[in-house]
Amino acid sequence: MSRNTTGAISLIELLIIVVIIGLLLSIAIPWMSGRRDRETIDLLRGELNRVVEAQQTYFGAHQRFAASTEELQVVANPAVTITIGGSGLGDGTGWNAVARSTDEELTCYAGFGSDTVVNSIVVLPGQVTCRKMDR
Repeated sequence: MSRNTTGAISLIELLIIVVIIGLLLSIAIPWMSGRRDRETIDLLRGELNRVVEAQQTYFGAHQRFAASTEELQVVANPAVTITIGGSGLGDGTGWNAVARSTDEELTCYAGFGSDTVVNSIVVLPGQVTCRKMDR
């Protein structure tokens, strides 16, 4: 009893290949999405760390904190929006900064002194805290 083989792929073999590709994609897509979030958080943290260092230098020279990135002479990455605020800017008791990504819903916070609570998030002085915002 001989079998007629033409070298073609059967329907069941094709179905198995499609299932394997689907499983690999179900693993790869969330991994790539998380990787992009981590890269954006690293960018936001880097920008806020530059603001923290610039605020320390500015305070040493002026005995108060700067109210804007322009005053600090910090040029932010075009993919990041930085806002500096806080009630202690003028008297030197504290400040806070928020960095938001322009293409995603990620936000990082930094603060010092009396203004370390930003949008109900407590920020430890000198540290940057990041959150993914709900849509």
